[in-house]
Amino acid sequence: MKKEIKFRHIGLHSLEGRQNNILYQIYWQHRDRDTLTYAVSIHNLEDPGQNISTQNRQEFSLEVAKKFCQDVAAGRVDLNALRRE
Repeated sequence: MKKEIKFRHIGLHSLEGRQNNILYQIYWQHRDRDTLTYAVSIHNLEDPGQNISTQNRQEFSLEVAKKFCQDVAAGRVDLNALRRE
């Protein structure tokens, strides 16, 4: 298992973490006043053409967003399939 990504706050509702030249950003999406949902952006710092975001595709709770990032880092998420959605 890969080392856990350590996230830090970069704004009121945004977090950022890095692992293996990949930048993971988790940010709040305002949908309604009763629910906080988050989206994830994944930035390949060596190949910017491989960047991807879940905005308008998937919504997560904060804990599930962090787990999603860990799954991406561990290779358990098919980013090519996500890009095709």
